[in-house]
Amino acid sequence: MDKNGIIGEDLGPLVAGSDEKCMAAYMSVPGENESVHQESNSLGIVLCRRADPKCESTESNTHIMHIYQHKFWHGFHGVCEPYIMLIHQTAPFRIHGITKGPIWFHGRGPRLGKVPQFYDEESKKSWNQTGM
Repeated sequence: MDKNGIIGEDLGPLVAGSDEKCMAAYMSVPGENESVHQESNSLGIVLCRRADPKCESTESNTHIMHIYQHKFWHGFHGVCEPYIMLIHQTAPFRIHGITKGPIWFHGRGPRLGKVPQFYDEESKKSWNQTGM
């Protein structure tokens, strides 16, 4: 969509093949009682070598980053696993990368609350999960 609100051509088909290949390799497909949804606003991120003090944002090293969640229901509560996706900042906005596994960050902690009394020993093992 441009500044005037006019919608341009659908760019999805231009990158569908490479995006689908990337997503098939790294993104879990939601099953029953599962979903995938965007967790954060999109952020601009510049990828540089740590030792490069002269790093500047360019079209090739700046990407759009967002966190998405794979949410599933387990033991009567929702569990959300956060992942990062990078997308090229220029049209046709191809996927640059997806984290292989969920990320961990400060503040993400163990599931709070008491284990339901009706849980058997096997079910109690699965209670030690992170909270939403």
